[in-house]
Amino acid sequence: MLLSYNSYTFVSILMDVQTYIARIDTLSAKFNDSFSKLSDSDMNMRINSNSWSIAQIIDHICVINSSYFSTFDQIAANTYKSGFISKIGFLVNAFGKMILSSVETSRKRKIKTFPIWEPSTQPIQEVLHKLIENHKELKAKLQSIADIDSEKTIISSPANKHIVYTLSKALEILLTHEERHFNQAMEVKEKLHIKNMH
Repeated sequence: MLLSYNSYTFVSILMDVQTYIARIDTLSAKFNDSFSKLSDSDMNMRINSNSWSIAQIIDHICVINSSYFSTFDQIAANTYKSGFISKIGFLVNAFGKMILSSVETSRKRKIKTFPIWEPSTQPIQEVLHKLIENHKELKAKLQSIADIDSEKTIISSPANKHIVYTLSKALEILLTHEERHFNQAMEVKEKLHIKNMH
């Protein structure tokens, strides 16, 4: 829903979008700097049968980011319809805090992803290129909704329509989720290096 704002609020919202875009650019650079020298074979290597490869971790990031694109498009077109749960303020706040807490970057708590966000089980080629393109599209989507009040816009999780949170919280969840998985990918890289030394 598009609203009219005073100049201070409008500039504040635009600055928020630029902050998100800067975080995306930082993540693109970190992934590229850390993994671009690895071969596709290295990227697809797994520590064990119960763990993800670096390629699967990055693919998972692309899958979850892309799952929000339709929502962003609908918000930009002013056609997004949120369910009745979005009108229950304490649930919106509770879900947002709970999901954001679950993706905190230290990875002290292990969580299982929803089935729709599972990465490919097949070898993945050129996954870093896929991530960079995904980031370009994500930034374009954010620019298309730059004039939306992200604190007042409530959306549902692509994985479960009954899980709702603010658009602002959704963006924070997405980027914190990426940062969490960058740390996971670095752990896999380090463990594979140690394993290959023996």
